[in-house]
Amino acid sequence: MLNRLQKTTWMDKPLEDFEFILPRDAEKVRKYVCELASHHAFYAMCNKSKTYRLTKSQIETAAKIACEEARDNTKALHLTNDFDAFVDIATPVYVRAYEATKHILFSKQATFLSMQTETEISGFEYAYKHVITDVEHAARWGDGPITRESVLHQWGM
Repeated sequence: MLNRLQKTTWMDKPLEDFEFILPRDAEKVRKYVCELASHHAFYAMCNKSKTYRLTKSQIETAAKIACEEARDNTKALHLTNDFDAFVDIATPVYVRAYEATKHILFSKQATFLSMQTETEISGFEYAYKHVITDVEHAARWGDGPITRESVLHQWGM
């Protein structure tokens, strides 16, 4: 009798082993990648790094690297059940979110300064709230008008 190894699939593993189950969590992936790309763009600008001047192909490469880092540093046992689909979703979202963040922070100095202060005090996840609406809108729909949400602090909201 031949001993055959059974090929295990993601469906054989408990769902709690995965941070993202695709296609169910596609929107969750988009939001995660928006924040990640925004953080990378913000960090590059804060450090006056030349990486904020990346071309689109360089940003796409950065997106793929970010996906691999997310896979390697996930808190769950596995990042996703379908890494290729994760990268397919993440790459265009990352590019648009990175570029949107860069545009917002260049055009709205007050937002940039508020985010720097907020990051120093509470961390980036709190500072990201200054631009989340615009970044996620740009990542989903592409180019479009920047709303007043990027400058919440100027209207005392």
